[in-house]
Amino acid sequence: MDDPVMGGKSHSTFSIERGVGALFEGQCEIVPKLGTPGFITASTGKSGRFAKGIPAAFPDISTCDRILIETKSWTDYGGYYLSFGTDRAEGMRHGRGYKVHMDKITFSDISNETLGTPRWAGKQGVADDFDTLEFPFSSFSSLWDEGTGESLGLCSEDSAQYCPTLSTLRNIETMTIWAEGVSGKVELGVRSIKAAGCRSGGYAKIYGFAEDKSRLEFGPFSTLLPGVLFVSGCAILVFAARYWRERQHASAVARGDAYGEVPPVMANVEVEVLRAELVEMRKAMSVMAKGSDTECGQSSD
Repeated sequence: MDDPVMGGKSHSTFSIERGVGALFEGQCEIVPKLGTPGFITASTGKSGRFAKGIPAAFPDISTCDRILIETKSWTDYGGYYLSFGTDRAEGMRHGRGYKVHMDKITFSDISNETLGTPRWAGKQGVADDFDTLEFPFSSFSSLWDEGTGESLGLCSEDSAQYCPTLSTLRNIETMTIWAEGVSGKVELGVRSIKAAGCRSGGYAKIYGFAEDKSRLEFGPFSTLLPGVLFVSGCAILVFAARYWRERQHASAVARGDAYGEVPPVMANVEVEVLRAELVEMRKAMSVMAKGSDTECGQSSD
């Protein structure tokens, strides 16, 4: 995708050369209405409103700690960036993902014209002049200048909100190579991009707490939320159990089995039952007392 707004004139192509690697080339031009360099990108699958194709599939790299890219440039260009993911930092308008400046790319002015042979010569000639660059996950940041690509907030333990989350590393969704913020000719070769350090789990041990950024953004409330949900759930269960017990008791009273095998009920219901029984007992005692007086009178006669 080339800069699509403000009359951008940048252009690029992306191709696989001789089955050896990818060639990303083009020209990053000044955007007339902005007076600053635009950008060109090569992205995997669907990765934005202008992208086409089907979503790309990626492995889970959450136990790894860095990305390796085997690459080189045939032009002296200083605006190469690599990004992955779709997260957006607070304050970003359009930019998404975690980005790093590829500032250590080897520059070689050896071209087809000087050698008279293809740049992709398999394991011979200039094709062996590729470098493998290492970029720890902690060197990527989700906060970067949307005009130049430069990082505005470094990933660190104190600024973990800019660090790649473990959920993103489990599925990075998209990866993009950028030529941005610098005008000039772009001619970048890429042989491979892969994750490394996947047995150590070092990044997850240090930055795993950034897995859920909402905990960092909402502060103490996020730590109380699980407790609030637990208490609310318990309260709902208590009310439900109490309602069930009352229904059971009401059914038992209707059957004349108020003291059967049913749970305890509310005090006011028990009082009414006891009061009714007490009245019946008094009636019975009164009848018994009258009968006793009659018998005694007959005996005395």
